Amino acid sequence: MARCRACQAPSPGGMECARCLTEELGGVIGNRGAAARWLDSFLKVQQDEAFVFVCVKRIEETALAGRSLE
Repeated sequence: MARCRACQAPSPGGMECARCLTEELGGVIGNRGAAARWLDSFLKVQQDEAFVFVCVKRIEETALAGRSLE
C-alpha cells in the first residue's frame, strides 16, 4: 500500500488518507466537528463491512465442511 501524500500513513494509491481528507473537508465547510462525525461514521461502515465478509467466509467454510462429510 502506498503512503498518504499529506501524513505518510498507509493509503490506497498514495491518495490522501481518510483522516487528512476529513481535516481538509472540515476546513472547507468550516465545521470540523461535522467532518469528524462523518469520519467516525465512515470508519464504522468499514468495520461493519469487514465483519460481514468474516461472517460470509465462516458460512462458506461451514457449508464446504458439511459437503465433505456427506
